[in-house]
Amino acid sequence: MLRTDRVDMTRCPACADRRTLAEALVLTHPALSGRLGPERAVQVADGVLAGLALLGRPALLPSVSDIDLGLHVRHLSRVGSGLAWRVLATARHANPYPFAHVSLVDRGRLRSAYAGMLAEKIATSAPDVRLPPPTGEACLLCGVGGVVMPAGQVARLGGRGRAQREVWRELTAPSDALGGRPSPDPIVGQACPPCYDALDSVGSVGPSALERALVEHLRASGRTNEAVKVEAAISGGGLVGLVGWAVTEWEPNGEPWGHLRFSP
Repeated sequence: MLRTDRVDMTRCPACADRRTLAEALVLTHPALSGRLGPERAVQVADGVLAGLALLGRPALLPSVSDIDLGLHVRHLSRVGSGLAWRVLATARHANPYPFAHVSLVDRGRLRSAYAGMLAEKIATSAPDVRLPPPTGEACLLCGVGGVVMPAGQVARLGGRGRAQREVWRELTAPSDALGGRPSPDPIVGQACPPCYDALDSVGSVGPSALERALVEHLRASGRTNEAVKVEAAISGGGLVGLVGWAVTEWEPNGEPWGHLRFSP
């Protein structure tokens, strides 16, 4: 017969105060409970406060901004919640001092998480970052040489290299599908987010994807009249001269589709 032992637990005054502070944080930041639910939000806030206590850092007060609270939650809540005695310790083996059960490895993980949080916090006030493709020079379709991303988001993704791999999609396409001459060797590179959205909507690389990507770019950049003219030309049989950047000899474009030379 399977036997399970129930162990009743309590909180010391310091941990009880921390729990009370977690509840106050949730009350003053309703977006957190709206996203996670009240009970889970308190657990998450308690994990953040536990991590800060173990690091010897000041606790967050209810007056903390939503942005700062979000940063702490994103980086510290999971590792902080996992360091509680009830999670890691063996029953009937009390600590001689607070958090004595936390190993050096776990403390290192917590320090790394805190360092990541500080890096992202600093990056939120830094200029936007221009991310070129991981390989190659530009988007195979529109030819843009880089995608702009807020520095804070780059830090949140783990740095420039990971952000590049996150934002650019690998693409292999026949030369003639991009408007070039047929070739036995495919073109290999990356597509920027707007262009691979167009590829997804069409389902394949070809004239329809190029047309969709161009029209969406014109609309997104406020050039509605040009977009209407391009759509009319497409309806009339297609666009003469519409080719992907990869089959041209142009340098990377500063703006999407800068290699095109036609009047819609």
